[in-house]
Amino acid sequence: KTNAEIASVFGLVTLDYKNWAYLDLTYRNDWTSTLVNPLVGIENSNFSFGYPSASTSVILSEVLNLNEKINFLKVRASFAEVGNGAPAYSFGNTYTPQAAYGNTPVFTAGSTISDPDLKNERTRATEFGVDVRLLDNKINLDMTVYQMNSFDQIISLPVAKSSGYDYTLTNGGEISNKGIEIAARINWTETEDFSWNTQFNYGRNRAVVESLPEVIQSGK
Repeated sequence: KTNAEIASVFGLVTLDYKNWAYLDLTYRNDWTSTLVNPLVGIENSNFSFGYPSASTSVILSEVLNLNEKINFLKVRASFAEVGNGAPAYSFGNTYTPQAAYGNTPVFTAGSTISDPDLKNERTRATEFGVDVRLLDNKINLDMTVYQMNSFDQIISLPVAKSSGYDYTLTNGGEISNKGIEIAARINWTETEDFSWNTQFNYGRNRAVVESLPEVIQSGK
């Protein structure tokens, strides 16, 4: 059985200006037991972390004098950060039961030791998009471009056998994801009894390892 606890506080503010401009702001803070290091105490552990988000959208077709062929035009942008704690029992030794030796129970000690400064991993994402509808909503186009960066990832790295352990759990490395998503919908015909539409989707994502922990880069 695994025991872990997390406490969170979440706040949300939503603003609306004349039904054509919108802004959402959020903030969340987590306190997770998996990042409390019993060797240094809760006061010196990185067990508390917060992450914000903001998103806005503007319906330009409500405030601009656009061509009559454009029924609807909205642009949007957002920024968000997400945090994640460590696995349960990341600090200290754990024991795994093995096959008994006769009537004697057998346990093996864990082979991983954690970085005493272990902290949460984070992902930051930005996104921009546009939603346009043309010709009495016969053509709908939704396009989004985004970028995500994950850093301070919690990873397991090998250590010297002389330490008495096989691996250490630490933070390191950064991975970025950039991409685009396009959805196009064509409504050919629509009656009370029949409708015909076609939707096309396109997506592309490129993931890049931006950096590696020093121990991997040096080949140690």
